[in-house]
Amino acid sequence: MVAFENALAGGFAEHFGRYAAKQVHLWLLATHPAWRRLGAGTLLCQWGMQRAAANGWPTTVLASPMGTLLYKRLGFELVGAVTVHAAGDADDEKLLVTCLVHHHGQEQQREQQQHQEQEQEQEQEQEQEQEQEQEQEQEQEQEQEQQRQDQIEPREAGASHGFWTRWFSWLSFTR
Repeated sequence: MVAFENALAGGFAEHFGRYAAKQVHLWLLATHPAWRRLGAGTLLCQWGMQRAAANGWPTTVLASPMGTLLYKRLGFELVGAVTVHAAGDADDEKLLVTCLVHHHGQEQQREQQQHQEQEQEQEQEQEQEQEQEQEQEQEQEQEQEQQRQDQIEPREAGASHGFWTRWFSWLSFTR
């Protein structure tokens, strides 16, 4: 039992010590076997999570392998693990205890920030597309204007050349 307590105390200090008294730690949550898989564990966790959220604090927990699944489903993040080794017994038992934390409100802030960044990127892409479209329209207009100019100049040159050629031809013919 001493090894168990020492391992948990070490894991708590290592992974949750930075929060000091500003955390709600879920100590030894257990559900009677008759009430397992019926939502009792979720209700217990949510009660603690609501207390933590009211203060803006994280919720922390040291979990057994069975409890880890519940906590992850509730949004807890794995931050570490501690192996409890009960030496000296005939069976030499080991238990992996996971260290999990749930940060209230920070997920929403991260999601909002990501959403805002995505909106900004989309706006920038739309602006760039609009600028490219405007540039393409201007280039097309310039090309069309150049084509009109190219068509007008040869006609005028050809018309004047043709006129003078015909005039001189007529003059020389009439002489």
